[in-house]
Amino acid sequence: MMVVLLALLASLANAVSSICQRLGVEDATQKNGPSMSLVRHMVQRKIWLFGFAIMAGGYGLQATALHLGSLNLVQPLMVSEMVILVVILWLWYFPATPEGSGGRRRHGPRSRRFSRRGQPLGGDACAE
Repeated sequence: MMVVLLALLASLANAVSSICQRLGVEDATQKNGPSMSLVRHMVQRKIWLFGFAIMAGGYGLQATALHLGSLNLVQPLMVSEMVILVVILWLWYFPATPEGSGGRRRHGPRSRRFSRRGQPLGGDACAE
């Protein structure tokens, strides 16, 4: 049972670290491509450093789970990271419906930004 808990906690840590590290480089300028200036930008962001620390903790949890259990048990549980990541992103972009809103879901600025970026550009209209 302890092995399962450690593996699931490692999956949660990996999902959270992915989000934190992506947030840490979200506002990097294009000129900060793969270079030392990008590395400087990342290490100056607390959220990126937090994600890095969570990632290191997740690796420690995974190593402990592998030490206590078998690879056949731990690795399939590590795949749950993707499910956890999807749930976190769903809650991030589509928060719960606030009371008194008539059941309409209010989207925050992140979901509006995502919707604008997801709009198709150009192309031909499909005839029905």
